Amino acid sequence: MALRQELMNDMTRHLAVGPMYLIGSDPRFREAVHAVLDPTGHGANLHVRIVGVDDLTDIVADAPVYIMGRAHRLLGESGLATRATPVRRVFSREMARELLTFIVRANIAAMSARA
Repeated sequence: MALRQELMNDMTRHLAVGPMYLIGSDPRFREAVHAVLDPTGHGANLHVRIVGVDDLTDIVADAPVYIMGRAHRLLGESGLATRATPVRRVFSREMARELLTFIVRANIAAMSARA
């Protein structure tokens, strides 16, 4: 899986120097993020919070915070949402193209099988 390199570089740099928070909306997100970022060797500094599940008030005031799109919408214009860095696109363009190609081909195959 290919993620945006500049995003991975930024997150790895933050994790190397201290706590970093990533806010999502789906509890499955926590495990997925750890699977991607723990191999950096700084997984202990990664704190994943899920809107509606976790306490968001314990986020360190000067720590970098990234927020996924749906979580950002759920938090609205709250102070946390406005201070967090929104993550609009995670996959690299190449990975997005591969996923889209796979989905289209799978749908065509499914439609052909029904015909």
